[in-house]
This record gives sequence, C-alpha cells and structure tokens, in this order.
Amino acid sequence: MNKYELIGTDTYIYNETLENGLEVFLIPFPKKKKNYCLLGTKYGSINTEFFLDGKLIKSPDGIAHFLEHKMFNQPDGEDVFAFYSKSGAYVNASTGYNSTAYYFSGTSHFKENLTFLLDFVNTPFYTDENVNGEKGIITEEINMINDNPFWKIEFMINKMLYHNIGYKIPIGGDEKSVNSITKEDLYTVYNNFYNPNNMVLVVCGNFKVENVLELIKNNRTLMDRKKINIPDYKDDNEPYEVVTKYKEIKLDSINNNKLAYALKLRISDYKVENYLLDCYLTILFNILFGDTSIFTDKYLKEELFSTFSESHKYDNKYVTVTFSIETDKPKEIIEKINDYIKNYEVSDEEVERYKKVLISNCVFNSDEESYMASDIFGDLVSFGEYRYDIIDIIRNISLEDIKRIQKTIDLDNSATLIVNRKEKI
Repeated sequence: MNKYELIGTDTYIYNETLENGLEVFLIPFPKKKKNYCLLGTKYGSINTEFFLDGKLIKSPDGIAHFLEHKMFNQPDGEDVFAFYSKSGAYVNASTGYNSTAYYFSGTSHFKENLTFLLDFVNTPFYTDENVNGEKGIITEEINMINDNPFWKIEFMINKMLYHNIGYKIPIGGDEKSVNSITKEDLYTVYNNFYNPNNMVLVVCGNFKVENVLELIKNNRTLMDRKKINIPDYKDDNEPYEVVTKYKEIKLDSINNNKLAYALKLRISDYKVENYLLDCYLTILFNILFGDTSIFTDKYLKEELFSTFSESHKYDNKYVTVTFSIETDKPKEIIEKINDYIKNYEVSDEEVERYKKVLISNCVFNSDEESYMASDIFGDLVSFGEYRYDIIDIIRNISLEDIKRIQKTIDLDNSATLIVNRKEKI
C-alpha cells in the first residue's frame, strides 16, 4: 500500500489497487468520531451507449438512476436503510452524469457498516417483479423534478449546448424510457460497469489502516468478483458549435425572471491538463464574478441582478461555463459578463488573494471526511487522477497563466436562455 502526504496539510492518504481492480483510498482521522465511506462507480446517466463483444448496446435513458434505486433491494429481503439506522448511521446514494456513489456516515459499528456497504453494492438482485414495481416510484420522482424550475432550466440550456452528449437528457430519463427498462438491461449495465475495475472505495475515519485494509481484502462478496475489461463507450462525435444560440420561454413555476447563459469551450485550445485548467478557471471566474468581486458589488448595488452563480463541467472535449442569474435585464447583464471576460485587467494581487482562498478551502476539506471522499472520487471521475500536490499546484499558478486563459475564452460559442415568469390570469 502506498502512503501519500496531502501536501500542505496534516492529512495522509493510503492507496492500493486490489487484484480485482478496485481502487482503495484510506484516510485515517485519529481525532474524529465520525466515519464516512463511499463506494462509487465511474458510470452515470450519460453512459448509455457502449460496445459489448463488438456490438453496440444502447441502454434506456435513466438506467443509471434506476439501477441506483434497485441496489437497495437485497436477495434476503434485508432493508438497507433499516440496517444502518440500527446503529444511528446515515446511508444514501446519488447518480450523476458520469458516476454513481453509495455512501454512509456514522459514529459506531464502523466495521459492520463498511462490510454491509461492500456486500450490498456487490449483490445485485433484479427480478421482473421488483423492477416493474419501481417504475411508478421513479416516474413520480421524475414528475417532481420536472416541476422544479431549476432542473427544467438546467436541462433546457443543456439541450441548447449539446448535440449528442447525454447532458441534455435528464438523469432519471423520462416516463417512456423508465417503463422500457428490464432486469436484463440492469444486469448488463451492472455486470460491465459495476465491476471493481471501474470502481473506487474511499474510507475516512478513526481506524487503523492495516485493520481496515484486511477487512476489505477478507470481504468475500467483493473479492469473489473478478477483474474484467470495461467496455468502450461510443464516441459521441460532439461538434464544437452549440445547437441553439438563443431562446426565450415563459414559466408559471417561477417568481422571478431568470437567465441561463453558457459558454462551450474547447479544452484542447488551452493546452493544459484538465486538472490544471479547472484550477485556472476557478480562480479566473471567482476574480471576475465571485461574491467579493467588483462585478458583483457594482451590479448588485445597481440592481442589475438579484442572484448570480457560475459553474463549469467537463466532458472529454469540452468544458461548459454556465451563469445562472435572476434578472429583469438579461441582455444587459450578458454584455457586462462578456465585457469583464474580455477586458477586465486581472491583477497579481487578485490572483494571489484567491489562491489563498483556494488553499484555505483545500486545508479545510482535508479535515472533513465527506469532503475528502467526494473530492477523491470526483477528481478520479472527472480528471482520471487525484493530485496529492494540489496545494503546490495552486501556489505555482501565476498572473500570466490566468491572463492566458482569459484571452483564450471564446465568447462567440454561447447559448442564451431567457426565462420570464408567465403572468397568471
């Protein structure tokens, strides 16, 4: 087992890849009472088309989310939630665009809870009856999400951005796709993408590393699973240009007018690793549009907007930067955003100040169990690696780096979604 120091912190991370391919990360916190464990697969809602034995397989939309639900059904009928509640632990799962994670947290019965996590995620149990019985539950969940204006706006702007990538499909699919899912579909996905060779286990808490590693290696449910080659996904052949540049709609489910403005950027234009590009963009957009920025201070006072947030996400070729804003003056705020991206003179003082903020966040996260687990798994999914020297990476970022990234941003490849409240009669 390898031992790494998370540079700039008091945190040590132990890492080993087991014979069946499972990546294991153990982070001991000797002074903590809470334990947090995450077992995740690098398979999410956008991963529906793949090659199996030379044949292209198209799984129904929403199958990753459906499978997440069904993992809580066990052959012996044991209730997963009831098992964890007996020791006062919390258990849950989440499906994202390109990953699915199962996790628990608690302060007692750590070994039993970890053993059960390994057992239930490695024990699929799908029948015609329990699959069909879940469809109504998931359809209700989808309908609730569809009534949420924030989710609706997110998927509408994604449809404007992407031609082929599954970001434009709701994570849960729709009623038609959910009703088409069979137990055979679930087993196909599970057997090929819930293999240990495509999964990550992160264990954080107060424990002895050698004891926990032995527990994992002695778990027969896990260790009986053999390493396989993970199928290749179909190339989405996603074009650079956005699908739709401009759209206006009205919704009766919102109280304030909203704007979603997104930039679709080609990663190869920046000539840096994705991991480093993420650091650059995080620093740049926080300097330009963060809570303490000149932009936010000025235009909040002028009541150009009431809320303003920025986020960015990656696929293999592109990073999209999305601004979500409550405003009655969408065209004016877009002009201001573009002007700041193109013309704002970032200073060395601003770069150094925000580098300190990022480093402070890294130090804080390094002492919090759930943040550490999420950071490790998230980086492995998004960037293919976890960097133990992230603080040194941030320290070495220069003003010239940020200015170079700023100049490379293409403002022409954008999508604008204006959402006005529908007046009620």
